[in-house]
Amino acid sequence: MVDQNLATGDVNVNPGKAYPKLNFHTNYDVQFSNDFLSVSGNTSLSIFQLFNASGQLLQNIKSDQAEVEISLSNQNVGFYFLKIVNMENGKVSTLRFVKGD
Repeated sequence: MVDQNLATGDVNVNPGKAYPKLNFHTNYDVQFSNDFLSVSGNTSLSIFQLFNASGQLLQNIKSDQAEVEISLSNQNVGFYFLKIVNMENGKVSTLRFVKGD
């Protein structure tokens, strides 16, 4: 079964460079700044989960704050997924990205 509420995006992440915002239909704005993902536009209780390419859960953050920062400083170069679950309406957004060196 395919989740119709799934939004995906791709981006390469290299520290020290400016990146554009990624806008999803769920109204999240994601910005990259060195070793952080900054997610804004959160309007309700949400769960932010960072996974590596093997599917291992690396971080699990539950927040109702308008902006959430997720550290990538301890993560190696490679592919990652950020899954955002809105606990009020059940919508799921997934961002696929590559952290460079």
